[in-house]
Amino acid sequence: MSHSRRSNPRVIADGERRSRLRWTRDVLPEALAGPMAEAMARGLEVVKRTRDPA
Repeated sequence: MSHSRRSNPRVIADGERRSRLRWTRDVLPEALAGPMAEAMARGLEVVKRTRDPA
């Protein structure tokens, strides 16, 4: 079984004082795509909580 992982985080300007992070991830075998998407969604929630504390 071949495993392939490729990640591409990019920071994109959004006006003069803002930016956006776009992070894509390719995963093989296909069966790992679902669990990887869930892990990335959880990671995004951590980033949001860290950036915007209550």
